[in-house]
Amino acid sequence: MTTPSEFWLNFRESKLLENQECMQLRQQFAKLVANNPELDQAKSIAAWLIKNGKLTNYQATVLLKGHNGPFDFGRYRVQNRISKGTLKGRFQARHKDTGHPVVLRFLKGDEFKNPIVWGQITNRAKATATIKDANVWRIYDLIDQTSYRYIVLEDPGIGTDGFTSLSDKLRSTARLDSTTACFIAWQVAGALAHLHQCNTLFGLLTPDQVWLDQQNRVKLLLPAEQLLRPLNLPADESNEHFVKAADYMSPEWQLPGAMPTAQSDIYSLGSLLFQMLTGMVPFPGGSIKEKLDRHAKDPIDDLSLFGVGDNVSQFLNYLMAKNPDTRFQSAEEIVNKLGLLVPESLRQQVKQTEVGETLIDYEAALTTESAILTLGPLPPSQASGPAVDVRPNPKNNAADSEPAGSKPIAGNKPTRKPTRTSHRHGRRKKRSPWANPILWGGIGLGVLGIIMVFAFLSNTTIDNDGEGDRNKVDDTTTIAKTDPEAPSIPKDTDDETDKDEDTSTEIEGSVLLIEDDGETLWASPTEGAPIDLAWTPPGAQLFVTINIADLLATENGLSVLQAFGPQVSSIISTFETSTGVALDKVDRIILSWLEDEQGQSTTPNIVAYLSEAPDRGTRSGLLGDPDSEETENGLIFQVGQYSALIPEQDGILVFGSASTLKATLEWGGKPPLLRRTMTQLLKNSDDQRHINVLLAPSFLFNSLFRDGNTFYFGDPKKVREPLQWLLGEGLEAMLVSFHFDQVFYVEARMSAGLTVDKRELITQMRDRMNEIPEQIENYIVDINPSKHWRALAFRFPGMIRFLHSQTRIQVEDQTPVLNIALPIEAAPNLLIAGELSLASEAGAVSVPGNPTTTTTPQSITELLNVPMSVDIPQQDLNLAIADIAMDVRNSIRGLPFEFNIKIDGNDLMDEGITRNQAIRDFVMVDKPLQEILTGIVMKANPVTTVQSPTEKDQKLVWLITDDPLKAGTKIILLTTRKAAETKQYTLPAVFVE
Repeated sequence: MTTPSEFWLNFRESKLLENQECMQLRQQFAKLVANNPELDQAKSIAAWLIKNGKLTNYQATVLLKGHNGPFDFGRYRVQNRISKGTLKGRFQARHKDTGHPVVLRFLKGDEFKNPIVWGQITNRAKATATIKDANVWRIYDLIDQTSYRYIVLEDPGIGTDGFTSLSDKLRSTARLDSTTACFIAWQVAGALAHLHQCNTLFGLLTPDQVWLDQQNRVKLLLPAEQLLRPLNLPADESNEHFVKAADYMSPEWQLPGAMPTAQSDIYSLGSLLFQMLTGMVPFPGGSIKEKLDRHAKDPIDDLSLFGVGDNVSQFLNYLMAKNPDTRFQSAEEIVNKLGLLVPESLRQQVKQTEVGETLIDYEAALTTESAILTLGPLPPSQASGPAVDVRPNPKNNAADSEPAGSKPIAGNKPTRKPTRTSHRHGRRKKRSPWANPILWGGIGLGVLGIIMVFAFLSNTTIDNDGEGDRNKVDDTTTIAKTDPEAPSIPKDTDDETDKDEDTSTEIEGSVLLIEDDGETLWASPTEGAPIDLAWTPPGAQLFVTINIADLLATENGLSVLQAFGPQVSSIISTFETSTGVALDKVDRIILSWLEDEQGQSTTPNIVAYLSEAPDRGTRSGLLGDPDSEETENGLIFQVGQYSALIPEQDGILVFGSASTLKATLEWGGKPPLLRRTMTQLLKNSDDQRHINVLLAPSFLFNSLFRDGNTFYFGDPKKVREPLQWLLGEGLEAMLVSFHFDQVFYVEARMSAGLTVDKRELITQMRDRMNEIPEQIENYIVDINPSKHWRALAFRFPGMIRFLHSQTRIQVEDQTPVLNIALPIEAAPNLLIAGELSLASEAGAVSVPGNPTTTTTPQSITELLNVPMSVDIPQQDLNLAIADIAMDVRNSIRGLPFEFNIKIDGNDLMDEGITRNQAIRDFVMVDKPLQEILTGIVMKANPVTTVQSPTEKDQKLVWLITDDPLKAGTKIILLTTRKAAETKQYTLPAVFVE
């Protein structure tokens, strides 16, 4: 720990202030200490200096770690290190003479010492530095010093509210409305037009380089250090940068030696616009080669399914034309034509740029200080030939480098596993009884899902041989925490190892030792991409992904599997016998469940990715060359008790019922469309975690664990009622993930829409979890465990207390997050005890809750009076209606009639209303369904001045009528007042004066 004397010495030697001022500040603080002796510590000094504006949080953190900097680099002084996101590792700084804010991007690595590479980077930076456009992130300078090299960029407001990358914005919302998407694309096109005019191509355009402020004004960040070159396959299949960029690459990238062109930039812009409109990339999943093949051959999805107008769809088809000669021929042309789809009020926002108070003085200083402004003329074009490849090894990627010799103190989310270094403090909790403490928190939900499907994880017989008894939980073990305010310390040498690279020493160096406050979330052990749900069936509401090969490759993988008991062995044997697929040949699997067509049972599906990626013929032989059935969209094979698909893509097998496989073929194997809240969580998933579980809780309660279904542990009520009590009402989607490596890590993310306040949800979850640990002893006594596991059973309460103490709950990026970090040795014990407790029979139990008796509506008229809650932050009318219909079907089981809500698109078009009318900020809580429908149509009405639904200008209405496709079936129809009069529909009383 840094002493007060050492802190003052570091402060003086940092040169942040003159020596005289440092001495004066020390004397002032000494007077405070004389009256308040408890302030005589380094942390108090740092807090006082921060409060008085003498230090920033980052500078104080560095000094508290016993370092004196460095903070000054040439004419710039570092203020903060960006610790997360795509800008992680960059430094916010100020020009020392003018105080102008900038961002420093340090370049480190042997490739930058190559004079040819450095010359190309210099030319690329110089070309961009000449552009002073509102939508281009400016490059001010490129500094080449003896000890370090860095790019000086503008700071457009990093860290301010609402400033985010397009990729992060798309993670937080399912998709954007057409107007917003076109506005953003129009600005990106303008930025590309300026770059192309300066003979500069972007090359690999992704949402990570498009940045937005609160008004969705764009800053396009050109990474000058990323030189353009052709693809090098298959080597680039391991380059994460190219794998991600392949989602947006034009078809001509697959040609040997092909370099980026203006037309390839235009195609990438089209791919971005497609993603903004639909919430997904044009051709998700697969390798770079597979993606490029689909970019070249497959048509893009019909955008009318997403409520996108024909004019936008047609425009997008020209942006993403397979033939570059058919595309728009210049970005400037796109600006002119796309501008017709953007309201004038939005276009004017871009022109209203503010000039910072210090910018004029700073630009004047640059005329004498800048290195690149005094260089010779620019080269004619960067597209004339391939650049030197600066990314031969994705592990040593210049794009991710730190300042030369930087030494990380901490980050908000380290790249790898948390390390056991922080100190624990006991916390007193309020406790009250709960009947079944096995099923609590995110881990309770996840364990239930895993117990049901974990049988697919191994190809060997698994017996519970008591190994779990020997793996004791160490209550004194501590886990690493991270400090979001503590970034890396820049050093002025080129020779130190990059601490963000994947080595254990570097991971240790990235951890800040802090006192555990019992609240801050544990750091994630992984940073993977969102999981890919390709080949799962449309309509599925529960997904489980398991990285089998990665799990078994860990030191504790087998112990984790053994913890699930003898049920595993039996199901594994059945699966292998039926399919002929041994689990040691499987790399990963995706399991999914959906309701059958009658809504009476649940249907499971399995997507298996084989380790060696065999071709179609080899996979057919692996299954025993089974008989097949010809369908309209492909072949379905019969493999034992399973139906199966053998897709064209190498290494994939799909198992399930014939009906769901037919639906999967009709959908083309693409990831299914999910409800908004599940889509938001999917974007935050991590495919590097060993297990991910994505689900709609209503599906668990109303379908999977409903009465009548049978499980090895007995009555499904045993699981359903505790989960309903714990999760409460209003939770629409949940994502639970597990990782078993250096630590046992569990994470749960929840989405409850706007009707439940995020922090209220956190408070409710904390309160319920606090009621669990004290009563575990009562539960263990109640089930009277057998002698075979009694010793473990009576240690189980201590395990639960320790697990409870390691649980953190916070709101992160508007999403409630729960996570747990435990010693890896705890995982087998917890899983064994949990599985055995679940399978044991207890005495009479009671579950907290407020049970109510409800009567199932017998008609649509009765159903319209049932209270419901909806929240729509931003959604198209047709998708909002589809969500409401799904919520009704999921929340009210056993309806004696088929329920549906339809929109008559032709009637709406006659009144100039589209199916994708935007619904924004619509919230109704505990209101009858008919009031919600009335509110929806008033919100979507084209005449916004309407005050009452009885007014004639309320053109959009809902009503009950016969389903034209199913005789004798009533539906709710959204149509217009004019069409209702013409077709003699009966309007509800709410629309009649």
